[in-house]
Amino acid sequence: MSTTTRTHALYAATQSLLRARCCVVVTALAACTDPAPSSTPTPTPDAAIDAPTDRAPVDVAPVDAAPACPLLDAPGTYALTTERITAAGLDRTYTLAAPTAPCGSLALVLVFHGDGGAAGRTQRFLHLEDTTLGRAVVVYPDGLPIAGSPTGSASTWDLSTPTDRNRDVALFDAIVTAMQTRFRIDPRRIFATGLSRGAYFSNHLGCVRGDVLRAIAPNSGGGPSTPTGVDAGTVSYEGATLTTCPTPAVSAMVIHGDNDTVVAPAEGERSRLHWEHFNGCANTRAPEGPSPCEASQQCRDGRRVLWCLVPDLGHLYWPAFRESVWGFFDAMR
Repeated sequence: MSTTTRTHALYAATQSLLRARCCVVVTALAACTDPAPSSTPTPTPDAAIDAPTDRAPVDVAPVDAAPACPLLDAPGTYALTTERITAAGLDRTYTLAAPTAPCGSLALVLVFHGDGGAAGRTQRFLHLEDTTLGRAVVVYPDGLPIAGSPTGSASTWDLSTPTDRNRDVALFDAIVTAMQTRFRIDPRRIFATGLSRGAYFSNHLGCVRGDVLRAIAPNSGGGPSTPTGVDAGTVSYEGATLTTCPTPAVSAMVIHGDNDTVVAPAEGERSRLHWEHFNGCANTRAPEGPSPCEASQQCRDGRRVLWCLVPDLGHLYWPAFRESVWGFFDAMR
């Protein structure tokens, strides 16, 4: 395990620089870090997967509202570590960004890389923790290797294997439990986001772990869809066939570029329709910041669905991703 402590300058003085760097570097991500998946990913699960044990429910008492903290107006100091964990009998890895001086209860954000990506590279590019002001633990998991690739160099996420045998869902469960053991995680503030294949997997987790997640923010993905061999049932809504999920619907901020030629914007639109329908929203939307996002109206139980179709954006992170996604998550208290 290696540890690197990163100390950040004052938040207000660095925002314009961070946004500029994100815009400049964003093109490099597509070329160097996360080769894009096909528009209709069809992973082939290993037929010999060892089935993990049934998921035990996590009994976590509600966390009281956090007291006022001294780091609320400036980035905190984070420790970056490469961690190992056993999930479904496999040794898995993730990069952990944890505040060195946590104050009160913390959110938990899991960030899933795209096909061919890796946790460390995603953290170095995205560093989502910079925007959380010391109020969150951020975890960047590594997927399982693509056939022929060494561990940690080019990985993917399983969208096809049923939940009780899905090694990546088991990884999610194991990480959540580990973080709740190590930190004072607010169980009402657990979130998932990702790019490309990681966006598909975020939607997948929203479907099968809606009893754990509060919200998701998929960027340039699609889904959720029914795992292979599972008769989940479907419904028709606004001309789309939508998968019926086994757990409650989550809030969602669905981000897609209108110039995405890898995963068509229609895939993101279907995700928006899914969360809009299953959150009981009206099929009407109104502009809501950040621009160009639109919010579905009259969603039940205070849930939120945002559709952010970004002009001229290809198969890339939205340059406003960090501030916008964290703002969406952080508003849920």
